[in-house]
Amino acid sequence: MSWRIIIAVLCILGGLALWAFEEKEDEGDPMIHIVHFGDSITNAARGGETIDTLTQAKLREVYGTENIFCHNVSQGGSTIAKLMRKGSTYDTKCAGVIAHADLAIIQFGINDEDAYGPAEFKARQAAMCDRIEADFPGVKIVLCTSMKVKTRDWWAAHGPDAEEPISENFYSQTRQLAKERGYVLVDVYQKLVDEMNAGNWDMYIRNQELSRKHYRKVIVDDSKDAERIEDGAQWFRDVHPNARGLMLIADLEVATLKAAYPNGLPHAGK
Repeated sequence: MSWRIIIAVLCILGGLALWAFEEKEDEGDPMIHIVHFGDSITNAARGGETIDTLTQAKLREVYGTENIFCHNVSQGGSTIAKLMRKGSTYDTKCAGVIAHADLAIIQFGINDEDAYGPAEFKARQAAMCDRIEADFPGVKIVLCTSMKVKTRDWWAAHGPDAEEPISENFYSQTRQLAKERGYVLVDVYQKLVDEMNAGNWDMYIRNQELSRKHYRKVIVDDSKDAERIEDGAQWFRDVHPNARGLMLIADLEVATLKAAYPNGLPHAGK
């Protein structure tokens, strides 16, 4: 075999190898990166799961692909102002750290209520969306309302349809911003109202101070309710979701995203 034939064969084999590599690279869907932004409602683990791990597993199942990855840059006790200030969690865990984001899921309000009024909350939320869209071109924004803050006894007295004056004022700003900008809205607050109307009260962890006093750990479900009858409504006073509450939020996020993007989650730039 002459050297010309050998070179020709090698070229053909090399071309086939390159074609096979390119075909392999093109197989499957591109990885979809979803980033969760929020406070202790979205960063705390309940039953070993967090909102990002739950949402990721459920989205992979619903869309039939493993190419979905959820990041969580939430911070307990945070407000939008705290998360977005220079050198804070956004800078250290998101901007310049996460290569790209296809969807940003934003859920604030609980701590913001103590920091500023509804109008400023909306303005800060809008500015946060602007920053995320600038840092991650093509990203899709998803806005979420958050938890009810009134206690179980308050709702028992007033009824599940009663408006929480502070929370409702804040969450109405989230709904309005989503409508104005065409963002997807996940109305967690309304979902909790619906669950209460259906008789489901067990969506929150139990009073952390009383839990640690009596059991040296936080009780996250109804396992000790019968033992704490003497504590009355105080036993149920905590705003954080338990595993059941977190599952409700994850299910709602997934259902909302599937309704908004029935044929597949969006990929930034494509």
